[in-house]
Amino acid sequence: MLATLAAPRVMRTFADWAEAYCTSRVGPETRATMCSHILALLPAFGECDPATIAPSDAQEWIATLTPKPSSVRRYMATLLAILDCSQR
Repeated sequence: MLATLAAPRVMRTFADWAEAYCTSRVGPETRATMCSHILALLPAFGECDPATIAPSDAQEWIATLTPKPSSVRRYMATLLAILDCSQR
């Protein structure tokens, strides 16, 4: 039992949480849109531990984009939803 308690916790990456969020909380009608947002987020955050993603990381990522402000808001909403899901 003590070995179980001392075993290192397996980190779930942002990509893991994104998949979990998309399959469990998103209806079929919004899945395509959500998947496109996730595909845009994965290169920057996919392998990260969600607990380590700071606002400055998101700001740096946004600075690399050239979409309309409304698209940035939607990407950020997706990012925040996944980060919120990972904290529960």
